[in-house]
Amino acid sequence: MKLRMNIIAKNSISNVIRVVLLTPIYFLLIPYIISKIGIEGYGIWALIGIFGSYRVFADFGMTTSLIKFIAEISEDNNDLVASKYINTSIVTQLGFSIVPLFVIINYRTFIIQNILNISENIEIVSLLVILVAISTLINMLAGLFQSIIDGVQRMEVSNIIITIHTLISAIGTYVLLEQQYGILGLAINQLVMSLALLITNILLSKRLLRYKINLFLFSIQIFKEIFSYSVNIQFSSLLRMWIEPAIKIIVSHMFSITYVGYYEIALKFTSRITSLIRSALNPIFPAASLFYNQEGVLKIEKLRKYSSKYLFILINGFMAITFATLPKFILLWIGPDLPIVLDLIIIQLVGLYASILATPAYIIMRGAGFARNTLHVEFLTIIVQLISIPLIVSIYGFYGFAVSFSISMISSYYLSIHFYKKVFSIADLERNYPFIVKILAISILTYIFGAVFREYVNYTDFIEFILIGLITSILFLLMVYVSNIISRKDVHLIFKRQ
Repeated sequence: MKLRMNIIAKNSISNVIRVVLLTPIYFLLIPYIISKIGIEGYGIWALIGIFGSYRVFADFGMTTSLIKFIAEISEDNNDLVASKYINTSIVTQLGFSIVPLFVIINYRTFIIQNILNISENIEIVSLLVILVAISTLINMLAGLFQSIIDGVQRMEVSNIIITIHTLISAIGTYVLLEQQYGILGLAINQLVMSLALLITNILLSKRLLRYKINLFLFSIQIFKEIFSYSVNIQFSSLLRMWIEPAIKIIVSHMFSITYVGYYEIALKFTSRITSLIRSALNPIFPAASLFYNQEGVLKIEKLRKYSSKYLFILINGFMAITFATLPKFILLWIGPDLPIVLDLIIIQLVGLYASILATPAYIIMRGAGFARNTLHVEFLTIIVQLISIPLIVSIYGFYGFAVSFSISMISSYYLSIHFYKKVFSIADLERNYPFIVKILAISILTYIFGAVFREYVNYTDFIEFILIGLITSILFLLMVYVSNIISRKDVHLIFKRQ
């Protein structure tokens, strides 16, 4: 049975709803946490979070790979085959976890003092590292069972789980910080919530797909099949994972831990904002796996074309509204004392705009089995960033880290499009220039409207800010509707039963 486009739409909508509901929580937590542990404490927490990066070493692309393979076999109703894929992934991930976990726990003091440049409260920081490392291992296992849910095209279930988990986690953070547990409370809360997430994902995934947890079902043949695909995902992840920790470490040595806090706040903001847009694109991955296997390049290109069209509308409106309201939002969010954060966010968003536009092509390549080509994209993007960092930092100082990031993201757009055309033997991508001009014009008008509100309306709390944001969003959607950019044919294509 062919995967229906309306299933992709349902999954995309549920992803967006989840991010919309949870994004305010993340924004509320950051200033609250800073008020309890200080900007330097927040910088320390950001540095400790680096230890969670060993997840990239241990995951070895298992979570992404499992989504792909479950999507391909779930319709066969072969419980034994599904069980073999799942248990092989579990054993593999546990095996890859042992070495990095051992290194972190046994050499944590050396790493804390000599690499992270933390010289005070070593004992408590050491305990925090252990808790974060264990939480990371549990989260990796929880991620595998979430991959099962996503692989059977039930992302709305995953989104419900994540939403409830985040809400309870936020409550736990509030309670523990109010009880004066400080950074230790953050680590304890993370560990407890990781266990809860693992148990929930296991129970619900077993309701959606009949499989057995039996580690003796590990299969060498399936391991080779998964590994041949996941190894490229792994290398891509390894290339990405060390850049941000390295930048934070460099910042802590060149400037101070306080500047690490600034960088982390900006990073949290941009990641939350861009995750809203990228979340709508996640369902493309399992869809691409099925479409390419069943119907080939024409169906793949149709998927990219329509997803890119809707993405272009979404991202331009979203960025116009964000840039228009950002200064007032930052003022309400973290106060007037951290203008450096606003500058960092603006610089990073410029690069992320370009990067997001290439996301459909990038995800489709992965879903269709061309993970090696996405590895090339990651590798060349990192090379661009590494080459630009010394030069840009020497000119712009601390801001140079954000500028080099944006330069690398812009390069990733061109690289993704280049490899997509090469992989699927497409001479050039169709471009609807009147459509592009319309969207850009509507986005500019939206920005001007929002900027005028920002300058002449003195809104002083989040309720007024949200109202202004809603009015600006409605204006953008109204202009899109009047211009007939999205036709009835487009809507019918997405939601019809196929």
